[in-house]
Amino acid sequence: MVQGKLEGKVAIITGAAAGLGEGIAETYVKYGAKICMVDLDPNVDKTADRIRGMYPDAQIITVVANVADKQQMIDAAAKTKEAFGSLDVACCNAGVCRLAPFEEMTDETRDFHIDVNIKGVWNTCQAAIPYMLEEGKGAIVIASSVTGDIVADAGEAAYAMTKAALVGLTRCLAVEYAATARSSAMRAPRWWRRWPSNPTRRIRSRRSTTSRSACR
Repeated sequence: MVQGKLEGKVAIITGAAAGLGEGIAETYVKYGAKICMVDLDPNVDKTADRIRGMYPDAQIITVVANVADKQQMIDAAAKTKEAFGSLDVACCNAGVCRLAPFEEMTDETRDFHIDVNIKGVWNTCQAAIPYMLEEGKGAIVIASSVTGDIVADAGEAAYAMTKAALVGLTRCLAVEYAATARSSAMRAPRWWRRWPSNPTRRIRSRRSTTSRSACR
């Protein structure tokens, strides 16, 4: 049964084919939102079908797109507006992480993180915000990480750099649109990492943290 906390809201969610993005999409639908699920993986259609199976009244469209391509995200936002008549929430979830020792990390790996983790969020926000300005309301949700801003691990230089950058972007967006009834929030999910080489099979956890700048 669809519950009504997000009734009437329209959201675009990136990285929605699997993992955290799939869970976000399912939760948004559960609480009544109409959603556009964006992913580079064509399996986003299968994920949408699974959610429709759980919630027969779900209103979902899917777009296969690369968040690193600004025009593709502009087109995705336009399709969302065309399908549902508004765009209230941009959930910038898509992200990547490839590990390597810093001295061995290639420029291609570094730029891959920048393209998806930074430019992808930038492109999604630039595509969605004009519609929010038209309507005088809206929210940006950015999935950052505890890595980079709070903690760090060897091999994660590119990931940490790009996720830390999102903290600054979130704060700037919150300040820039404070006068126009906008909100900007950053979510830094907790994570669990298992170290196979450790004979005690120690599991390290980081506490979930949320940084929110409200602009109402």
